[in-house]
Amino acid sequence: MEPGLDHGVRALAGECFVRGVRPQDQPCVHGGKGAFFGVFPTHDLAGKTESDIDLLPIPSFGTVHHLPGSAWAFGVGAICIGGFGVDYPYDPNNPITTPQPPKGIGFGGIASSFQMLQLSPTLAYQVTPWLALGFAPTMAWSTLAVSPFPAAPPDNAQGGPIGTYPDAARGDSAWGIGAQMGAYLTPTEDWSFGFTVKSPQWFQDYSWNSADEAGNPRKITFDMDFPMILSVGAAFRPVENVLVAVDGRYIDYANTAGFDDEGFDPESAVRGFGWSSIFGVNVGMEWKPIEDVALRCGYAWNEHPVQDRLSFFNVAAPAIIQHHLSVGGTVKVLDGLDLSIAYSHGFEHSISGPWVAPGGPLEGTTATSTLSGDRLVAGGSVEF
Repeated sequence: MEPGLDHGVRALAGECFVRGVRPQDQPCVHGGKGAFFGVFPTHDLAGKTESDIDLLPIPSFGTVHHLPGSAWAFGVGAICIGGFGVDYPYDPNNPITTPQPPKGIGFGGIASSFQMLQLSPTLAYQVTPWLALGFAPTMAWSTLAVSPFPAAPPDNAQGGPIGTYPDAARGDSAWGIGAQMGAYLTPTEDWSFGFTVKSPQWFQDYSWNSADEAGNPRKITFDMDFPMILSVGAAFRPVENVLVAVDGRYIDYANTAGFDDEGFDPESAVRGFGWSSIFGVNVGMEWKPIEDVALRCGYAWNEHPVQDRLSFFNVAAPAIIQHHLSVGGTVKVLDGLDLSIAYSHGFEHSISGPWVAPGGPLEGTTATSTLSGDRLVAGGSVEF
């Protein structure tokens, strides 16, 4: 899940976006001689493993209608809010991707996938010529798959020296509810301001039909919601045909189920991601060199929610990119029909922390995650 990323519908009448996201992940683990319980490795060991994940197409759609002669407008959106995914193969040279005990000391191949789609029927009211208010109840659908699944207690059905974590590779879906509201102010022709509040999205528990080491059926569950988001922004026109916009955002991961807790519980299950709440700032500019063409560029910065000491717990979800640059544009091809395209690059960033066992951090070990990403957005807007 990319922190600081939040999608909205830009069309006056209707818009469909297809977003392609290609993350590049690399977990690297170093273990000095005897770092793992004084036994393994027999010599200094370091490994670097790359995630092999394809381009992810993410469709979004929205439509807005203003009632003629009325102060009311309504619309509906189906927007992909975000997601994450990795696919690390088994790697005998990287301690974290060696098989689970007793054949190794790691997790084996690590794979994860999360996607979230939000449905939002929306009402807006023009209170005054310069103030509009909007409200939308939200429903969300999400799917989550993780293999192996460390948020469930390991089992020892075969009587080995150490238990293993179960599998949750077959993605489970969950539905969530919430709400959002906002205000849009246009005190002058050249200035506009906005403010939005998005409540947490409260989801059902995810539930998987898994199995223990002996193949006996096992049910595992996990509670994970989506955080509250507060946003405030402003836009102004310094000269004709140029628009400059800036917004700030606060994402409350630290008080959201699934993200708030960290470390191991008494049964050696991971409590949660342990993410911190973050702030982000986005700056963008639009220039219209001619009437039917708009060119855009933007820069986004956000704190990353994963502290270095928790790098080990977030190998499957290393949301650590802090800097994005974007370019794009829109062309009016017919009356009422605009086509848009944009490209965004998330610059590579790394975090490092110790390997952490249920008994605490292991001295002499380092787990490092490195992430960069690219996104291509293509869309169309129809006014009718």
